[in-house]
Amino acid sequence: MEDRDYKLLLQDMTNVYIGGRLSYDQIMNMDEAPHRLKSILDHTILKEVDRHTTISDHVFFIKEGDISYSVYHDMRARFLLNIPSYELDGIHYHSREYTIDDIVNNASMHEMMDVIFVEELHIGKLYLLGNYDKTKKNNKKRAVNMEDYIDEFLKERENEI
Repeated sequence: MEDRDYKLLLQDMTNVYIGGRLSYDQIMNMDEAPHRLKSILDHTILKEVDRHTTISDHVFFIKEGDISYSVYHDMRARFLLNIPSYELDGIHYHSREYTIDDIVNNASMHEMMDVIFVEELHIGKLYLLGNYDKTKKNNKKRAVNMEDYIDEFLKERENEI
């Protein structure tokens, strides 16, 4: 594998595709990265992990209560994982997309994290702009600015602690 493999950032009309070997610092320094993505990373995920952490190194260490989990969950991020399957004629690799919920709640993935490879992270551009907050106890649907939502989430976590 070359040094530049899986280090990409591409966009189409509706999605942002980020290579799994990119570090958060490399994403922050890319001119092609959407400003909104950089803002979300700077205000949330980079408060929890080191800037030089890659997406593939980070994803298997996320827990359900983490800020990273909430951010990836709210952005409806999808991770393209390359998973080996052991068959009689050898090892075959299959690529499939998983949500952060699928990864966090699957114990067998965590056991195999040394052989599973994160190829890409897919984020819909619509979810970079904002989303509907369905996590509140009163379960009201209301449009929320992502930064306001993050501030509310951090205040709630401080109150719980």
